Amino acid sequence: MGWLADSILRVLRERRGEVVTTADLIAAIYKHDPNGGPLYARVGINVTVSKMRKRGVCIETIVGYRLP
Repeated sequence: MGWLADSILRVLRERRGEVVTTADLIAAIYKHDPNGGPLYARVGINVTVSKMRKRGVCIETIVGYRLP
């Protein structure tokens, strides 16, 4: 799926059952970026989650994202 999808899944698996906000995902994925990630990180995550769902990955949305 790509590095961003892999990163999103890694964070959600680490926090399975918890709601993970987009801001939390950005902080976890881009923690080593001194600028806090690219300008459009939020859009990239939203688009990637949408693509992941179309491929059959079950991700719930509850103010953030969660693996059931």
